[in-house]
Amino acid sequence: MSDLITVDLGNSRCKLARWSADVCQGAVALPVASQVSRGPEFEGAFRDALQAWLGDGAEACALSSVADEVFTESVVYALEGVLGPDTVRVPDHGLTIDSPEPDGVGHDRLYAARAAVERVRGSVMVVDVGTALTVDAVRFDERAIAREGLVPAIFLGGAIAPGPRVLADALEAAASALPRVDLASVPEKALGHTTIEAVRAGLGIGFLGAVRELVVRVSSDAGLLEAPIVLTGGAAELVELEGREVVDVPDLVHLGLVAAFEAIAVDDMGREA
Repeated sequence: MSDLITVDLGNSRCKLARWSADVCQGAVALPVASQVSRGPEFEGAFRDALQAWLGDGAEACALSSVADEVFTESVVYALEGVLGPDTVRVPDHGLTIDSPEPDGVGHDRLYAARAAVERVRGSVMVVDVGTALTVDAVRFDERAIAREGLVPAIFLGGAIAPGPRVLADALEAAASALPRVDLASVPEKALGHTTIEAVRAGLGIGFLGAVRELVVRVSSDAGLLEAPIVLTGGAAELVELEGREVVDVPDLVHLGLVAAFEAIAVDDMGREA
């Protein structure tokens, strides 16, 4: 039996991974947006897909969600229909949040930040390239320890922008005469000799320029110009960053969920003792 299932419920996909002894034993991504219904039909289909993937089940589940409350509850209902009641938890990310609205910060950003700061053991910039592009700053600070289980780091905030697929969708929707371009890579040249080359250059090189500028500006504002960068996300291969230490870490949100879940498990054991 797998020990833990981590679930990253995003805007377009629900990404699941199964872990045993901190080692990923497998992963799957299920569509959650236009591809499926968000009603009882979804719950049934999701439950069937989950059961087929899990096989012999799991002991517990850690969830990160940026979906609305109603849909999140639907996913939790489907998960617990397979795993059993009260198996799904939303573990404390363990970070101090420097924001007047800490509850409004997306859980995916916070779990990713936790995993990144633990990976580099210091202050870090987190660049997540998915449906949205997020560039976040996390300052390592021993004084941030205020309660048991808290990570010695402060989430300072960052910037959120459209990801490459959203940019392509928006351009197609707003300019029907332009061809649809799905980026597999960033072109070497910005000078496009055909319309499709021009669109590919504008999307790819323009997006890369936005990433680089946001990294510099957010780093500067946070006082972390020397901090390493942890890069993650489904479209991370489109990003090249120079002049900084860059660490590629796939599935950063899942790693943060594992770390956060283990922290609360240890805390629960301490309280039981």
